[in-house]
Parts: sequence; C-alpha cells; structure tokens
Amino acid sequence: MGREELSNRFSQARLDEIEEEAQRRIACFGRSLMKLREREGLTQAQLAEVLRVSQTFIHMLEVGRRLPSVNLCLRLALIFEVSMDDLFEC
Repeated sequence: MGREELSNRFSQARLDEIEEEAQRRIACFGRSLMKLREREGLTQAQLAEVLRVSQTFIHMLEVGRRLPSVNLCLRLALIFEVSMDDLFEC
C-alpha cells in the first residue's frame, strides 16, 4: 500500500471516527461486565476471586476507570460464555 493510498484510507476524519467508536465501546465494557456479573449472581468480590484480581479493580472496570487487558477479556468471555465482541456492546 503506497503512502498516498494509506493517507486516503486513514484520513484524520476517519481516525477521529475510529477513536470515537473505540471510546464508546470502552464505555460499554463496564456496563456489559456489570450486567454479565449480575446475571450470574456474582458480587464484585466473587468475580474478583475467580479472576484473581481485587474487588477494587472489578469496580474500576465497571465504572470505566480502568481498561481490561486482552487476557482478561478472553478470560471473561470464557467465564460468561460470550464473545469478546459481546463484552464491548451496550
């Protein structure tokens, strides 16, 4: 892919759209995590124990103050039997 073709494909406007969509999905992650956790009847502390993280970390994920790693997303998807995409849907 040439420089001009690359610049056309990834214009500043397109990059701004991508960033906006990424931020929207990150915000959705916390709400999705909370819904999935509650659906399974788990407290934040119980989920934290399963994942071997702190309850504070789960809380921070749910309120959007921390971002999950790819590894954590994979583990959550397996625990809740959902796709990784489902974790980022509102």
